[in-house]
Amino acid sequence: RLTKESSFVKNTAQDIIKKYTKRCKTGSEKLYTVYKYVAATNRYQHLSLTKNEAYYASYIFKYHRGNCYAFASEFAFLARELGYDVKMIRGYCPSASGGWTPHAWCEIVMSGVTYIFDPELQYEIGLYGYKKTYATAGISYKK
Repeated sequence: RLTKESSFVKNTAQDIIKKYTKRCKTGSEKLYTVYKYVAATNRYQHLSLTKNEAYYASYIFKYHRGNCYAFASEFAFLARELGYDVKMIRGYCPSASGGWTPHAWCEIVMSGVTYIFDPELQYEIGLYGYKKTYATAGISYKK
């Protein structure tokens, strides 16, 4: 049974996929397109770190802004609608001021390899890239 919030998220994800991936020929192209969509259509906004995935996805779908948890949640819901088994990770990444800061990203296992999808970092850095492994990410992640 879907809650009102998760129903809104599911319907919005389906609408975005229909609109932005209609010219894509493969599932991989669709995944890349929704990843770029998340990084390009949202802006960073500090939010509390106490909510669930559906809350963050709903918030960023409505307002096009949010923190790394919102970016990761939106991507996770879009990728799941495409049929991918996505795991949202809540962990840590290096802080610009030193030490570690809370962070969220997604993992998808493809052909036995775990790939990182971090649309908020893509938004922040721009050249971060798509579909990294932990070995090729260029930054450290702690789960």
